Amino acid sequence: MAVRYCVFSEKISLQGLGEHTGWGIEVRPDDGSPVGRIRDISENRPYVELLAEMLNSEGAEAVHLRDIVEDILGR
Repeated sequence: MAVRYCVFSEKISLQGLGEHTGWGIEVRPDDGSPVGRIRDISENRPYVELLAEMLNSEGAEAVHLRDIVEDILGR
């Protein structure tokens, strides 16, 4: 199944630490609504957009999304 990786944002509230905007990536099949997502990857929108662009340009399979993101964040 062909998928597209899209960036989304949401307000994250952490008790005692306040609120921030977290950027994540969701997986969308060519035919519709999201089938998976990783929340709050970073507060840095351009960073998450670059990651989504890389996933799309390389044709990454959705099953590997979590591992890819964990590998990149671990660097």
